[in-house]
Amino acid sequence: MEKKLNICIISGAFPPCRDGIGDYTARLIGGLRKENVRVSLITSKEEQILKYLKENNIENVFPIIKRWNIFAVFSILEFAAEGKFDIIHLQFPSSRYRRTFFLCFLPVLLGLFLRKKTVVTLHEFSISYPINKLRQIILGLGSSKVVLTDNNEIEKFPAFFIAGKRKICFIPIGSNIDIYKADSEEKEEFFKKTGLSKQAKIIAFFGFIHSNKGLDCLLKAVKKVEACGISVQLLIMSQLDFETNAYHARIKKLIGTLELDKTVFITGYLSPEEVSKFLSFSDICALPFNDGATLRRGTLMAALSHGKAVISTHAGGNDSLQLIDRKNILLVPSGNAQALAEAIKTICTDDNLRRKIEEGAFCLSKDFSWDKIACMHKELYSRLAGNL
Repeated sequence: MEKKLNICIISGAFPPCRDGIGDYTARLIGGLRKENVRVSLITSKEEQILKYLKENNIENVFPIIKRWNIFAVFSILEFAAEGKFDIIHLQFPSSRYRRTFFLCFLPVLLGLFLRKKTVVTLHEFSISYPINKLRQIILGLGSSKVVLTDNNEIEKFPAFFIAGKRKICFIPIGSNIDIYKADSEEKEEFFKKTGLSKQAKIIAFFGFIHSNKGLDCLLKAVKKVEACGISVQLLIMSQLDFETNAYHARIKKLIGTLELDKTVFITGYLSPEEVSKFLSFSDICALPFNDGATLRRGTLMAALSHGKAVISTHAGGNDSLQLIDRKNILLVPSGNAQALAEAIKTICTDDNLRRKIEEGAFCLSKDFSWDKIACMHKELYSRLAGNL
């Protein structure tokens, strides 16, 4: 009889924190438990997490880390010593980790003092600043296995990695947003709430907004499309802080400068259910990342799973093999408002191409189901634990 795996995951964030990696961690834990894997989680000691755990009666989540410093490392070592874990799995990065270097040595300490095997998932290696890349290299050197969420990064990582490719594996992320079916009444309420026109093509943009997401380029492209006489409206599903965030303030100014006040609707923060419903009411999803579309993008995974025709950007010669232009996505050069406008016009006027991309997107998303992702993790853990 196969031994039941006992895994401890470490993540700085967990729902209801507004953090993509926290949402990812919750999804992964749910999938692993369906696979009959025993999972415990070490996370941050925050009031919102404590309240969420109590209200939802969630077990085996231990919010014991107040600050992710050297004392956090000692707390994790103590917890790991008491638990009979087969594998310790760290999710990296997290806004909660701040800039600490102490966490980088955790895999080495777990192996040296407790003989524990470790896995580290690196979610943002290729776009990290040099100092953060160094943190991840140290983590990787000390870990038994390194999981990358974008298969393009497998070729990039060994250039900095002494141990070579044998430690590295690719496991994709999935969508953190379930598909909610909206009825006709909800659709009517949507148009009333937003004031958007039923005659215009609705372009959806969503996710945490920072300068790397290309929203400024999208606004310029929307203005160009309007100038061609095509009726479009931009639905921005996100929370913008115009008072304290310089990029958000720049976006507000750009909307005014381009005279797009009646074309753009900003929702503010939405629940996952609301994001799903609003996506279903949209005709197109535009995600013009400055560094290109990759499989580590949770927003892209969500849009694909909803069967949306996604317009995004090339990844500088490193396009994912799974993302095929004009089959399951429409790709344009990053930072090019004119090319983005032409792509929007094409999708708005070519219904056959739009439907083809929608069907291709939905088919592709099946490769990134949480059931498959959980199975891939279980197989990785089993091999490390000697069960396979």
